[in-house]
Amino acid sequence: MLAADEPRVLCIINNANNTRDRKVINSPISTTCSQFIADVGKEYGLPADAFDLVYELPISSSDEPRQVLFN
Repeated sequence: MLAADEPRVLCIINNANNTRDRKVINSPISTTCSQFIADVGKEYGLPADAFDLVYELPISSSDEPRQVLFN
């Protein structure tokens, strides 16, 4: 499969320190977690070890938010 034909994942990144600071990253589905963390760091001008990247799982109205720390 060519990279242009590869499915993509749209990720919306919210900066916990500044709620108005939101980035959108559209990555190929084959992107590794370490590469995605590096891509997020590049968007914010930070090294990968200077921030926490947390995935917040979608929730229903009755569930508590669930989070997964990536780095």
